[in-house]
Amino acid sequence: MARLTLGDRLITLSEDKNLSQRDREFAASLLKSYLRNKTLSAGRRPWVDKLEARAVEAAKAPKGDVPAEFVTLRDAIVARHGEGAWAFKFITSIIEQAERGRPLSDRQRSTLSEMQEDYTDTWIQEYRDTYREGAKVLAAYYRRSKMPYWKEMMKGIVSDDDFVPRKNSFMKLWNNRYAKRVIEQTSTAPAFEIRSGVQLRKNQTTRSKYWKYIGKKAFILSDEGIIEAVKGGRGYTVLFAGDPKPLIIEERYLMRAR
Repeated sequence: MARLTLGDRLITLSEDKNLSQRDREFAASLLKSYLRNKTLSAGRRPWVDKLEARAVEAAKAPKGDVPAEFVTLRDAIVARHGEGAWAFKFITSIIEQAERGRPLSDRQRSTLSEMQEDYTDTWIQEYRDTYREGAKVLAAYYRRSKMPYWKEMMKGIVSDDDFVPRKNSFMKLWNNRYAKRVIEQTSTAPAFEIRSGVQLRKNQTTRSKYWKYIGKKAFILSDEGIIEAVKGGRGYTVLFAGDPKPLIIEERYLMRAR
């Protein structure tokens, strides 16, 4: 009979359902290190024995009942985001914990409660009926502004029309004062039509940013949407007479040509 190598033992550990997901992932990382180096360091080697002991102890422990709503939630997460999502890893660890008969912490219960609300059919319908169009406006604004917040949520909203963000995270975005300003400005009709004549207002900002265009006539080429979360923050692509390069200028800096 062939001798079991550390690699064989680590393969078994990485697939052992008696271990938690975290321990299985740790075993997989040890296996990767072993295959790369053909050995384990003095600090990592004892963990093989520790993980095997944990697996044996967990196998002997009485099993707990997994609430049906945990399984339902896991299925909903997989259907919406797949098994690579953080939410899937979280609910999987919760199910494993329940199987071992271990109680949930207050923080785990709070997160679980939020997730159960996030993945209900009620929220999905509410988002699609009430928030989706506004969410697309916000996502376009955040991505155009290259703001570092809620990157994954913004990506999902822009790229997938069926994407539904987590309710708790989305409502933090939606109720943000900057988001409210963007939505408010988006609902306001543009001050200038395409091809209309405009010129710069004379104020400190235009004198410092656009000094060489002061007094020149220009034409609106296109409406770029909201680019700043302020009153008059809508941007326009503007072409000044005698200048070959158009500029994007905010509405608050423009007025109708005289």
